[in-house]
Amino acid sequence: MRIKSFLSFLFCLFLVSACTATEQTPAAATAQPASAYPTPEWGSLPEVFPQSVKGYELYSWQSGPDWLFTLITATNRNKTFEELTAPGNEIQEDGMVKITVGSEQDLLILLSRLPQKTEVFWSGIDLSGEVEEGTFYFSFPPDDLLDRIQTRADELGILLHTLK
Repeated sequence: MRIKSFLSFLFCLFLVSACTATEQTPAAATAQPASAYPTPEWGSLPEVFPQSVKGYELYSWQSGPDWLFTLITATNRNKTFEELTAPGNEIQEDGMVKITVGSEQDLLILLSRLPQKTEVFWSGIDLSGEVEEGTFYFSFPPDDLLDRIQTRADELGILLHTLK
């Protein structure tokens, strides 16, 4: 029972922070189309991304029919909505990674470049029917897509955690 209470608390905390982030970023209320996000130049990125003590965070959102995904190094600092949804990819000298992709195939390539046993925390919430259609927020893709990504992460030895 304590685990359910704790998970409920985390869910409520996430919901409050997601709503707060949306209220603070009215300019980001409309998702950019998937075409605004360049496909990573895989040849210029490391075959294996840096190990991260805190793992990585994964965010996803829908833009029209497309799903977009941002993988970013987990840290103790809060990331801004704009930072997570901005087009562009980078791996900094200190090992900080931020890569956004606009397809399932690119996300699977991205996950394949993580070291085995890397923990990835996928944040999202389903507000369907609770917010105006077209509202831009972090959510999970349909179950079939989520299941394919989870299955591939398992095959790669990636520890993918979701709240769904």
